[in-house]
Amino acid sequence: MKRQLHWPSAKLRQLIKNDAGQDLVEYGLLAGFISVACIAAIHPVATRINTMLANISTALAQVEYIESPKSGSNIGAVFDPNIKPKA
Repeated sequence: MKRQLHWPSAKLRQLIKNDAGQDLVEYGLLAGFISVACIAAIHPVATRINTMLANISTALAQVEYIESPKSGSNIGAVFDPNIKPKA
């Protein structure tokens, strides 16, 4: 003999007691929280990298190459903090 459900209260109670798929939802929530944390952490890291690359670019703009007296080729770089970057 089949048990009859009285809609909606009996069906609702049955859905509340059924925990099939609960693990999948928990893993989905965990993945979502990890994603949000990663996205929130990217901004400060990107700002630091941008600042570091700007400092490197400024330092490289101040490098002056000297020419070899014999061949006229560049033999090295001399850093002089008093030299202004060329526009």
